[in-house]
Amino acid sequence: MTRELNTASLQIVPTLESSEELIVLPERPKNFDFVVGYGCKANERIPSNVCDHSAFLCQTDWPWSQKPDCLNAYYLYEGKIEWSLWSNYWDQKMKSWQDVCIGTVGRRGVNQKQAAIYLLLEFWKHDAAENNTSEFHWVNEEGYLVGSDLDAIAREIWQ
Repeated sequence: MTRELNTASLQIVPTLESSEELIVLPERPKNFDFVVGYGCKANERIPSNVCDHSAFLCQTDWPWSQKPDCLNAYYLYEGKIEWSLWSNYWDQKMKSWQDVCIGTVGRRGVNQKQAAIYLLLEFWKHDAAENNTSEFHWVNEEGYLVGSDLDAIAREIWQ
């Protein structure tokens, strides 16, 4: 069973050069004390099948980059004291799907939309710096975060 998050509307502003619309990210919380990286540890008990109890955010693909055949699905788990961001990915060595915690932030003063956007943004920023990961090539599946949200996040990191 996947939990759904309440959606909040994002501010949309027209771009100056065309009729396209540009999504503006929601305000970042002042006390966004996060930790990101592969294998982050949640500060509370997490169910063994965490992705089944989390909100599906999106699935992205990097087929021709430094991460060949890298297909990641992202999930946001709402714990009692913190949000945790999870990646579900195909492990080539183990030949199976794996879940790994890739970010956490306390829930106090951080709503669901802010946690989803800014944990993913900070993780991708970390991955770009540590592993020279370029922008994803496409969005395979939208979830709580849609293409325009993901484009806005990507602009903050890679442009």
